[in-house]
Amino acid sequence: MRLSAVAAEVLVSALLVVAAVIALTGGGRIELAGAVVSARSWSRPLAAALLLFIAVHAAGVARGRVRIDEVVRRFAMVVTASLCAVALAFSALYIIHACGGLDSHGYVAFSELISRGRLSRPLPDLPWLVVDRRAEVIAPLGFVPSADGQRLVPEFPPGLPLLMAVARLAAGPGAVFWVSWLCELALVLVVFATARERYGALTGGLAAVLIAAHPVVAAYSMQAMSDVPATAATALAVYALIARRQPMPVVAGLAASLAILIRPPLALPMMVLGFFTWRRTPRAAWTMAAWTVPGLLGLMVLQFVMFGNPLVSGHGSAGHLFTTATLTHNLAAHAKWFVIVHTPLALLALWLGWRTDRYLATVLFAIALAEALPYFFYGVPFDDWEMLRFLLPGIALLVPVAAEGVAGLLRRLPGSALPQVGVVVIAIAALTASKQWLDAHGYLTMSITEMKYPRTGEWFTARTSPETVVFASLHSGSVNYYSGRLTLRWDAIAADRLAATLDALAARGTPAYVVLDGDDEQAQFQRRFGNVLGTRVQVEPVDRIFTTLIATIESR
Repeated sequence: MRLSAVAAEVLVSALLVVAAVIALTGGGRIELAGAVVSARSWSRPLAAALLLFIAVHAAGVARGRVRIDEVVRRFAMVVTASLCAVALAFSALYIIHACGGLDSHGYVAFSELISRGRLSRPLPDLPWLVVDRRAEVIAPLGFVPSADGQRLVPEFPPGLPLLMAVARLAAGPGAVFWVSWLCELALVLVVFATARERYGALTGGLAAVLIAAHPVVAAYSMQAMSDVPATAATALAVYALIARRQPMPVVAGLAASLAILIRPPLALPMMVLGFFTWRRTPRAAWTMAAWTVPGLLGLMVLQFVMFGNPLVSGHGSAGHLFTTATLTHNLAAHAKWFVIVHTPLALLALWLGWRTDRYLATVLFAIALAEALPYFFYGVPFDDWEMLRFLLPGIALLVPVAAEGVAGLLRRLPGSALPQVGVVVIAIAALTASKQWLDAHGYLTMSITEMKYPRTGEWFTARTSPETVVFASLHSGSVNYYSGRLTLRWDAIAADRLAATLDALAARGTPAYVVLDGDDEQAQFQRRFGNVLGTRVQVEPVDRIFTTLIATIESR
């Protein structure tokens, strides 16, 4: 195809993306180079895309050089690529640009430390703090006391913070919130390449759209969390060794190192990947291992420095995290939500894909099982669709298999165009279902509601003095991150120590506030300190940001 025709199809795809995004979001006003552009009509870019595509191919059809069904197939391929881009653009529109809660603060604050060349914070000297377990009271969410009790160290593994630190140094603090989305983009490209390399363009396009539209992928690409980055690194390691005709063991080893640094339990599926590689190409397996070991050793060294034991993380030891007592519950819950989120059709697609290429499917199933295995024994049982994020690396590996199972059926349709049109139909259905799922579970409003974290921090910056002390739980990290104010974990303070702590602050003339997030935290605070509230301790609300209550707190 001529370069001009390719460029025209790229423009057609861009117009289709614009039309789809406007249709999904209702459009809006954006500023480009100082000019305000209003985009509220989806029909105009759609009409322009159709007219441009017809203009490009009309002459070839009229002269008999190009068949109609080939033109239809080309248009369906352009639409498939556009739908994949729409899924990525949709995620980008709802990225949460806020550091708050446990996970996002843990990762973002750790990335800030790394960008400064540090791994810990010194434990502040607070002689007036009359509480037990002082370090735990001072540690904000996402940080824990070091082994020697003299520092505060990050609770989370270093892989994602390393990526965030690179983004922070390259493009500023706000860039950290784009890391998960960029990893989603990388994941889509790797899944596409895996499926296309093994099964062809039809399966590649379908696999790319299915992973881009996956509700768990979309939900966690919007957040500063490790699930999508870990999935992208795992998928890249597998692609580099298994899917390609010419393995790239160095790339696989580096990707495996990154995957382990992001999520240490991924060492197990990387071992399974190495085993299958060793059976076919021992040299590639050893090369991969040589490039994986540095990441594993680096993680162990960091854990030794921060926690005093190379086999203990900020979450605790393996014996603390995993137990056989939860196996039955976890198996049932994961199986239930896998079927609910993917529908039973996914099981049929996987079976059809396995019949097409039993070797690759068996290898990917084995790696996916190894990835999921630790979480079947996870010691904190819960029952929610979001628990599938723990299995996301394994799920992503199975998408090419499922896509080939569906593509095998589509290839039975007559002509060259109908199979690709079938991909478009499935892609539209997947995108629609994903949007509805995310909307129903509140993910399309989280980019607004999660702004409670920076706005609360900014409130303290604007309205309090630097020596102010803030008692907080969920906001303990974000208030400190955005305002620099000292935060104390009220949920770690014994009920009989709160009044004495406030007495000490009053003696120093230090103002104190408490931040309570929503009805749940207010109820917890009341239960914990109900015996002293109103008698020894006075709490006076002064402001509310979304569901977050800000109040002064002092002894009486």
